[in-house]
Amino acid sequence: MPLITREETHEALDALYDNLALSQARLLAHFPSLASLPDLAERGQRLRAILLEAIETLRPSRRAPFGSRESRACDVLTARYVERLPIPTMMDQLALGRRQVFRDLTQAEEKLAQVLSTWAEGAAPAPELPRSAADSLSSELAILATQPAPLHLGEVVAEALSLIAPLATKRGVTVAAAPIVSDDLLLADRAILKQLLVQVLSWAIQRAAKGPVKLATSTSENNLAVTVLFSPAGPDEEPQRIAEVQHVAQHDRIDLLIEEAKGICQVTMRLRRSRPVTVLVAEDNPGAVELYRRYLSGGAWDVQHLAEPRLAFEVARRMRPDVVLLDIMMPKMDGWSVLQSLRQHEETRDLPVIVCSVIQDEELSQALGAAACLKKPVSQGDLLAALHRCLAQRRTGG
Repeated sequence: MPLITREETHEALDALYDNLALSQARLLAHFPSLASLPDLAERGQRLRAILLEAIETLRPSRRAPFGSRESRACDVLTARYVERLPIPTMMDQLALGRRQVFRDLTQAEEKLAQVLSTWAEGAAPAPELPRSAADSLSSELAILATQPAPLHLGEVVAEALSLIAPLATKRGVTVAAAPIVSDDLLLADRAILKQLLVQVLSWAIQRAAKGPVKLATSTSENNLAVTVLFSPAGPDEEPQRIAEVQHVAQHDRIDLLIEEAKGICQVTMRLRRSRPVTVLVAEDNPGAVELYRRYLSGGAWDVQHLAEPRLAFEVARRMRPDVVLLDIMMPKMDGWSVLQSLRQHEETRDLPVIVCSVIQDEELSQALGAAACLKKPVSQGDLLAALHRCLAQRRTGG
């Protein structure tokens, strides 16, 4: 297995936001396909994405306080290299001495080098960890059902069709999927929607008598419907299976209707249409902005950046974003003043604002009208959870 050294890792981290320097980093020798890219900017961007992803893998699977022993490696790397925080600020946040901060950084870089070594081209695949009981579908649904987000139906349908393909082959049943009629975004939980599609298609394939199982879509003003049609071989001998699927759909506010007449069974799922969620990031640190863009990549989120805090009200009034991510320590105008300005104007008074700062003052944030207050470095899970809460409260008027 290629062994990536801490020194190679440190050099690349130091150049994290310098595309030219990153495109010439020694670390690239372990990723020949990247090193061969002729475009230096693309080479740097691709290596930066690998580094950011590797840092995130060091985050513990269960929630842990910032700076705790189990989350320390991810926290110090994010603070130092992603957020670009100075050492004195890290000492204050972590309540550690200077030597201990550098010691933790060294250990974290060594761990990161180990992760990167397993990803290096030509490395042996890492062994799979055994799944625990907590990974069961029921636990996953309990967590994910409260996290709807904008997504593209075509991607989820493709994943579901890939999963049920072996079953269709075994049963000798053809699944005929018509092209998706709309590229509009939907508002749903991705994991739950995929599970619903997989279970409906599996149920249809196992009940089908002859002919294909057909999947098609249609649109209305606010909904996009997915329809599965097939000819059943006989009565459903396990009605509890589809009843459980309906229960899951209802739990996630998805209408799932089943109609059976004249030898044809039709299952219809009605899904809510959405649009990309616009997130205005008022932040002067390019490292933090890039981190948020990475956290919110994939098309469901439209991240807009504002580096000049004095323009926050005018930009927010004109853009009408769904949520504002607001830093506090900014030049020329601090975030508290920006938040106060947004709340004093009727046009922006109800706009959800999430404070993201090294200064964590939840009581002041709430008093000034912030919807949430996150302490830097912000994790992807905490950011997405706060965004989902804001969107849910806005939809319900809460």
